[in-house]
Amino acid sequence: MMGDGLDDVLNRRVTPAAPSNLAQRIIDAAAEVEKKPSHASVWDKIGPLFAVPKPAFAVAFALVLALWLGFMADGQNAVQDTDEINAEELVSAWLYYEEDWL
Repeated sequence: MMGDGLDDVLNRRVTPAAPSNLAQRIIDAAAEVEKKPSHASVWDKIGPLFAVPKPAFAVAFALVLALWLGFMADGQNAVQDTDEINAEELVSAWLYYEEDWL
């Protein structure tokens, strides 16, 4: 069979001897590991979910997206008379603009 050659190679390989202090090194390494507190806060558990691996790329993407959205706005929904802007016009202009996204 084809596996016989592989078995021969594996049987002929040299296995290095374990160092005499291997067990003690494993025990020492396990003792040095800091144990996490069992009462970690909710933010400690949720925080790593929002980690950004490359913040520079995220900022660049956000800027490009903001520029693109800015150029896509053609000014139709802008309030024209800036001297007499009241809250009702501002809210209605914003709501009218946001309807396009729905």
